[in-house]
Amino acid sequence: MTKYAWTASTAALVVGTFSGLGACSSDTCIDNDTCSSRPEGGAEAGGDADGGDGGDVDVPPGCDPSADVKDAAACVVDSYGVFVDGAGGSDANAGTKSSPKETVAGALSALGGRGRVYVCGAGPYEGGLKLAGGGAASVYGGFVCGSWSYDGTKAELKASGGGYGVEVTGASGVVVLSDVSVEAGAVTSSGASSVGVFVSGSSLTLRRVEVRAGKGTEGVSGVELAAFMPERAPDGTPGADGGGAKVNPSCTTSVGGAGGKDGTPNGAGGQVAVSPVFPTDATGAGGTGGGTCAAGLGTDGSYGVAGGAGAGAPNVGALDATGWKGSDGTVGGAGGDGQGGGGGAQRNAGGVGGSGGAGGCGGAGGAKGTSGGSSIAVLSFESTLVLEGSRLFAQDAGRGGNGAKGQKGQLNQLNTASPNSAANACSGGIGGVGGSGGGGGGGAGGVSAGIVYKGAAPRIDGAPVTASDTHASVTLGDPGLPGGKGLGGDAAQTTAPASRAGLDGTDGAAGVAKAVMSAP
Repeated sequence: MTKYAWTASTAALVVGTFSGLGACSSDTCIDNDTCSSRPEGGAEAGGDADGGDGGDVDVPPGCDPSADVKDAAACVVDSYGVFVDGAGGSDANAGTKSSPKETVAGALSALGGRGRVYVCGAGPYEGGLKLAGGGAASVYGGFVCGSWSYDGTKAELKASGGGYGVEVTGASGVVVLSDVSVEAGAVTSSGASSVGVFVSGSSLTLRRVEVRAGKGTEGVSGVELAAFMPERAPDGTPGADGGGAKVNPSCTTSVGGAGGKDGTPNGAGGQVAVSPVFPTDATGAGGTGGGTCAAGLGTDGSYGVAGGAGAGAPNVGALDATGWKGSDGTVGGAGGDGQGGGGGAQRNAGGVGGSGGAGGCGGAGGAKGTSGGSSIAVLSFESTLVLEGSRLFAQDAGRGGNGAKGQKGQLNQLNTASPNSAANACSGGIGGVGGSGGGGGGGAGGVSAGIVYKGAAPRIDGAPVTASDTHASVTLGDPGLPGGKGLGGDAAQTTAPASRAGLDGTDGAAGVAKAVMSAP
């Protein structure tokens, strides 16, 4: 089957306010024909209930703009629309019945104040259709090429490159799609959603339309980090080297206290403050000078606290003026840095105590899982959506990504820092072990839905539908499974007293499959 392109170089068509046409601002200019354009959706010659139909041109004799196009042959004339024949037309043509355009893109660029495009045959017509602003036109398929009589054959509109099949934004009048089939472009990137039709801030009527969304793809799982390097914190500074404070270069707030010396005989306390202290006697206090190391040894530093749990995605996603956004998990909390050990005291004049060792760094939190992609036939944001005799098809949604495991904390040093003279000074304490990171939260599973809306509930065959798990006009796929929680990082030190392991993350929200749902 021959395929026809919407555009020669782009995948999407943008139709804004017609070039060179100004908007009418009063009934007076309409009545005396002194303004160059009537606002899209404005009534003329008895009114235009479909808004977008008719544009700025006069309604032809015998044409009822509010009538179904299959019953309104008097409206299917050159003065009221542009004609498209993908098999026999050319975009160099005038766009009349006898000289039709080849592509819808060509027709949209030649509206000249008309608000309708008539398409014959099935096509397919490749590329996405975007109708925006006051120049948004209605598109009618269902016609026989040549005779332009109505036979109901649906014109196939197929998006490419993962885009919307049809996007309608900011249209000032009612846009009608009649007797067409719309197919979303296939998505391939991780966590991508496939959406057939997106309408935002507009009024859209789908009349005898089939809309098909593709499958959503699986979300991205967090990747577990490699072990913390270096594996251990640096040793304290020996008294022989001056007993100065020892900073951990990988987490510079963790500092072993300086050793005591002439003028400041007491050892300095280790830094980072940790609460609650663990083990209970590991306060990181500096030793006290005074001729004995019974009280002069630096106290070991407290172990770092556990990293907090990464939260799983709380719901399936949200809808705004830019489209659908699935819900991701959150990154796990980082483990706390271990406290530096206290500095050793000076016992007698001339001695320099060893500094405390720096504490081990906390492990990083586990990466989050991202949302699974959704399969949604129609998205409606703050719009008026009406379906008449239409069918919607969604496919399987993607699974949410899993959260990653938290990273182990860094171990403390192996040995205490010795003084410069065992007779005149005391050793510093050992720094605490870093806490391990918390697990990442899982992403939400994707949505399989006929309609997801925010604002006014859609009307399907005359009845408003606020929510429905199933509907005769909607075919659904499977919802996306939730992304799993990431486990907390293992304790860096497992021998007693063991260091703190990270907390496990939580699972993401499970996806849903609904014919009609209001966005969270």
